[in-house]
Amino acid sequence: MDKNTQEIQKSCIELTEELLKEYKHIDVFIENIEKKIKDMGLEENITTVGAINYDSIQVSPTYNIGRMTERKALDRIEDETELRIELYRNKKLKETIQRAINNLSPTHREILQYRMEEGLEWIEVVDKMNYSERQLIYKKNEAVRSIAIELYGVKVFEEENPTLFDMIII
Repeated sequence: MDKNTQEIQKSCIELTEELLKEYKHIDVFIENIEKKIKDMGLEENITTVGAINYDSIQVSPTYNIGRMTERKALDRIEDETELRIELYRNKKLKETIQRAINNLSPTHREILQYRMEEGLEWIEVVDKMNYSERQLIYKKNEAVRSIAIELYGVKVFEEENPTLFDMIII
């Protein structure tokens, strides 16, 4: 495996660990985006622009709508679109992480819960789970790698020597 591949894998693992540490905050972030959309007065899946009063806006002699009015309308649509994209991305991220966590063994989920959610030290996890610290670290790394594969795809983590599974044509 070349150095570049190793760096990419390392970055994916590190980012996955950060996402798992902040996972419980994704719901709050999603709620905040939904609130912003609601505060803008926008309904679900409908892009609208409210009535525009042209009385205070000087228009050309041909009575065309001024660029300022057009820009306000377009800005509102762009803001809404950006919020909806961000909302969609965060919901998909949460869904993907949750699916990956659900696919872990109960032991792996428990280790992640103690370390990532509750922030316990390894010695505290050792006391709760009756594994050695070394075993727990290994299992945590397995769990994080499994979630990283779900997030970034198996191609990032493929080794140079293909397995029989890699040779299956789907």
